[in-house]
Amino acid sequence: MSFAQNLTAGGRGGYLNGVDVLWRRAEFTTCPPRSTVPSKLVYLVPTLYEEAKSQDTTTHILLGDIERYRISEDKQSVTGVNGEPVTVSQGSAVGVFVASLLKAGFSDDKLPRIVEGDPLEFSCLVGQRFHVIQTKNLTAKTQRIDKNTGVAYDRTHTVVSAILEPAEGAASVSRGNGSTGTGTGTVAAVIETEKLLLKLLTNTPGGSLGRIDAQKAIASMPGLPHAQRAQAMKDIQSPLFLDRLQEIQLDDKGALFLPGHTLANIPF
Repeated sequence: MSFAQNLTAGGRGGYLNGVDVLWRRAEFTTCPPRSTVPSKLVYLVPTLYEEAKSQDTTTHILLGDIERYRISEDKQSVTGVNGEPVTVSQGSAVGVFVASLLKAGFSDDKLPRIVEGDPLEFSCLVGQRFHVIQTKNLTAKTQRIDKNTGVAYDRTHTVVSAILEPAEGAASVSRGNGSTGTGTGTVAAVIETEKLLLKLLTNTPGGSLGRIDAQKAIASMPGLPHAQRAQAMKDIQSPLFLDRLQEIQLDDKGALFLPGHTLANIPF
């Protein structure tokens, strides 16, 4: 069963409206916006690179009551309670967001198979570019009141209105199953991303790095051109790219590792 079929009939978004963003990473939390105090609700909190402002921003997207979910230790995923599959309500902010993502053309095959027991996580969106808007939350019974001005506003959902092309310099390839993958269109693109990963691995104890951790490191790396950053974050998720790596290998858990290399013998 697809992710869309598993949305159950039954949030809170941010203020990103009519902007192009790049999905850097995301985590789950029980802390509401602008608070460090845990609540009884679970939120998906993506970090998005807002391209017009050249800066990162976060937004809280409501998933549901904490009684229904268990957040992983690394905050990257949630599972159901008592071993039950995760369910996502159609009316929740996360459900509305995912529905808009699929409507915009994102492949359901890339999303976790939560009905089959996969944890709910969104690593498949790392490096993806979207145009996001706000739509009115039609099920909200109250308006949001600005604490400073007292003005009432409609409650809204953050949704994807369009999936954008990869950043300039990024390439797109077929994965052989009818869907479009990312980032391995030229030998030069492969070499540039592999060089970047080699630098990360040589500065990592043990020379091994999980792919999500590698994406986090690239997302926070200062001075990296936007196009190269977006390209590398997508490459790490691409089976075609991983198959074409020359110096780096994958261990039995799918983590990147560098066998027998030192900083001195890596050809930059």
